[in-house]
Amino acid sequence: MAKEITEYRKKYTRFYPLIAYECWYYAERFGLLEIGIKRVFFETLFIYKENEGTSVYYDFTDLKQWPLPIVWYFDEHLEEFKKIIADFKKDYETLKKIKVNTDISAQEKLKKIYSIYKKLMPVVTITILIGDNKKEIKNHNLSKISYEARKSTEDFIFYTTESIIESIIKIVPKKYGQYLYFLTYDEVLGKLPDISTLKKRQQEYFFYKGKIITELEKEIFAKKNNLKIIDEKISSFKKRSFKGNIACPGKSIGKIKKITSIETMSKIKKDEILVTSMTTPDLMAVSKNFSAIITDEGGITCHAAIVSRELGIPCIIGTKIATQVLHDGDLVEVDADDGVVRILKKIDEK
Repeated sequence: MAKEITEYRKKYTRFYPLIAYECWYYAERFGLLEIGIKRVFFETLFIYKENEGTSVYYDFTDLKQWPLPIVWYFDEHLEEFKKIIADFKKDYETLKKIKVNTDISAQEKLKKIYSIYKKLMPVVTITILIGDNKKEIKNHNLSKISYEARKSTEDFIFYTTESIIESIIKIVPKKYGQYLYFLTYDEVLGKLPDISTLKKRQQEYFFYKGKIITELEKEIFAKKNNLKIIDEKISSFKKRSFKGNIACPGKSIGKIKKITSIETMSKIKKDEILVTSMTTPDLMAVSKNFSAIITDEGGITCHAAIVSRELGIPCIIGTKIATQVLHDGDLVEVDADDGVVRILKKIDEK
């Protein structure tokens, strides 16, 4: 009997180091099973490609990986959720103190920060699930508490990742400097891999079920693991508008600047419209010189939603297609009153 094919669909694009994906994987595969309903988990798939970042995929065929039971659980157990959030904030403050502690070695600092990171990442996942599934929630206090928690700790992943990289720099030899984003936790504290291995990861890698795989075409990797990997790419788009969800109302007309990395973020000009898969605190630390935000991803508690409200600029999230159909220099209108992006003039139009 043929084994059933597992269908994976892309949900995020991120630009984190491999060690962060290790924590992410552990949190969603094992950490979630220790919280709340204790029977929801995700077998997350990460595919990194040079100059494109890391695409994050989820299994949409396994009912055990259906997210709603954990949302429903906390909808009925608000006090338990409050305690989890209180503990999260307390541990995050501890992490901040560890980061600036100069009395411990880089190795010891890395161990402590990594341990807290693994502990807190499941909570981040839960707050995202709650924000993405507001329609399923009856107790509005759950959404409110979750949103406030996300807002007050929005820089958690960026701050923690930055802390980890700072420690790794002090631990590994200088020749590994350009490969810091491709080292695992055990490699940093144990035996470092050959540079040739890291060069392969720097080009492309798959991180699946806790293992790193290189030198494979996506189709071959999928076949070997009995997977169907869906990216939902658009081959052509002839419409002059598309919709998303309103994160912050308002209108703005301007030229597009598509952001795929910190390097491209530094080139954004005043009054350009930021287009990206999803904003992150490290991107926002580089520049806030934009008049509106359009993202592929995001729920009402996502980073872009929080930032746009703080800046008071129009923001449309969850378009799914913005980074595919918009290009640098395109003139668009962001109508965040109606949740519509209108393409006024393409860069290649006369």
